[in-house]
Amino acid sequence: MITDVCGRCGGSGRYSYNMIDGSTCYGCNGSGKAPAKAIKAAKKMKVVCHTVKVGSGFNVGDGGNASYVGVNDHGIEVYSVKNSRLHCSFRLPINIIEKYFSITK
Repeated sequence: MITDVCGRCGGSGRYSYNMIDGSTCYGCNGSGKAPAKAIKAAKKMKVVCHTVKVGSGFNVGDGGNASYVGVNDHGIEVYSVKNSRLHCSFRLPINIIEKYFSITK
């Protein structure tokens, strides 16, 4: 499951008190999870494969765009990486991206 905490309330779902909604955080509507649109807009980068990982679908020199998806169950950031040669996307954790790709922002 991919989730991320709300940057406004820190994941508590509560923020400053008001008479209408109590202490419900307006950033996440009290869920404690960050809105997907805000996350995706915040973390995008271009990547180019410099080492082939067997079974990944990427060859050396393949490039594409990586968009932040969220955090996996182990607390590692996950990105959707679109391979521009194959026109398909792969979900990869940041540690794999840093190991096999050159990153430009």
